[in-house]
Amino acid sequence: MLDFESIPDKTGVYIFKNNEEKIIYIGKANSLKQRVKQYFFGNQDTRPQVDFIRKETTTLEYRLTETEQDALILEYNLISKHKPKYNVKLKDSNKYPYIMLSAEKYPYLWHTYSINKEGVFFGPYTSGLYVKTLVEKLNKIFSLRVCKTKLPAKKCIEFQMSNCAGVCASEEERQRYPEKISKVKSILNGGTKNLLTALNDEMRICAEREDFESAALIRDTIGFVGKEMRRGKKTGLRGLNADVFAMSREKSAGAFSVLKLRNGTIHEIITRRFSAGAVLEDDSVIIEIIGNYYQTTTDFDFKTLFVISQKTDDIKNLIFSNYDLNVKQAVKNTYAYQLYEIALENARNELCISLNRKFVSKGIAQLTADLHLKKMPEYIIGLDISHVNGEWTSGAVVSFKDGKPLKSAYRYYNLESIGNNDYLALSTILKRYLEKHPADMILIDGGLGQLSACRRVLDESGRECDLFALAKRFDILYDFQGKEIMLNGRSPAGALIKGIRDESHRFANKLRKIKMEKVNKKWKKKEKRV
Repeated sequence: MLDFESIPDKTGVYIFKNNEEKIIYIGKANSLKQRVKQYFFGNQDTRPQVDFIRKETTTLEYRLTETEQDALILEYNLISKHKPKYNVKLKDSNKYPYIMLSAEKYPYLWHTYSINKEGVFFGPYTSGLYVKTLVEKLNKIFSLRVCKTKLPAKKCIEFQMSNCAGVCASEEERQRYPEKISKVKSILNGGTKNLLTALNDEMRICAEREDFESAALIRDTIGFVGKEMRRGKKTGLRGLNADVFAMSREKSAGAFSVLKLRNGTIHEIITRRFSAGAVLEDDSVIIEIIGNYYQTTTDFDFKTLFVISQKTDDIKNLIFSNYDLNVKQAVKNTYAYQLYEIALENARNELCISLNRKFVSKGIAQLTADLHLKKMPEYIIGLDISHVNGEWTSGAVVSFKDGKPLKSAYRYYNLESIGNNDYLALSTILKRYLEKHPADMILIDGGLGQLSACRRVLDESGRECDLFALAKRFDILYDFQGKEIMLNGRSPAGALIKGIRDESHRFANKLRKIKMEKVNKKWKKKEKRV
């Protein structure tokens, strides 16, 4: 039985397996949870193969990605590798384009959606129009062979139209052709940056020999490529082959992910579980896991392994001493660290599954670690009081479940009889809320006085909740004992805390404004009667 509630509401790739653990279908989604549910609830997906997928699926796996573009490429690579039986016909029109140099003595350059032919392939790319246009322009710039059948015995109409330099009949062109092909390979292997550099050099050469027509063509090509490059990047590590390792542990249980970056794109994300003694340090566990993993793989098509560890030299010397590659730290505020966070999120999610827990966001996971909580809070509530000079007092409680607003659990409280007494107001609404609603963590908009008032409520009720107060001015958290904790507002945990505080403040003010409007209407009616 599939656990639909544990599926994250994230972008990624989902994988259906049958009872023999064979992959039967792979797909992508902006929201994994919503897309997977469409297969099993209602008749939202009417494709004929969906009935077979639904009946045969016994296991679900998924890989999280940062963007939809990464999910597209990862989906394609996984389908190409595993060839699921229900993907074969569906994906024929949705494959990703490649640029191909045919495997001949005088090869031609072409765009293709299939890589089962003989030749040299560059890609995958995400835009078929970009690939087709680039191939046309490169063919014109370098006057490459354009016929895709057997070379003709004499110069054809393509030569007469100046679309080809005539490698079929010109001995001079045959001698020059390998140099052209070598230059094209170098350009396409080097990525967009190398392409632009090479085209600029070629345009300068054409201008120097006063071939202005060719120079204008190259200029237009540079403009086209530059526009496409600005439209979006696959990653910030364009053209790089690297593995990115991340690990998540909790006591003796753990999980790790290896994100494989090939030619600047996310090729695959391998996720595995493990068990280790709770007393072992993380660095020791990382070395052992990396050693075990790379002893059982033959994929060493990478130059750098990114990891968060103080033992990078040991990893290099103990595991990769016979390989020409580097082991580096994934430094914050770099593209490598962004990839590390993707791998870490996959590892954390796999750990949650192994512990029979729901998927948790980055904010919840970091909050648990930073505040040294005993368990990850499922329900976090935020309290706030609003009044004007002691009048129109109102209280509000907002609830966040798994890091997201749970608006059905928001509550208003009328506190007009309390007046200007924040301590009594907060303790009153907290007591009333906890009588009917769950809470694992309580966040108060205030300081030590407000914290003490709510702490007494918890003591009297016997409820075990993590309690914190957030000072507005200095972004300082106070814990249950009143100890100060500096809050990093830019981190996912800090952003979550501030979001809850701001939402409770907005919600409290909303009721107060409604009450003020009602009072103003009453006064206006009285004035009219007078």
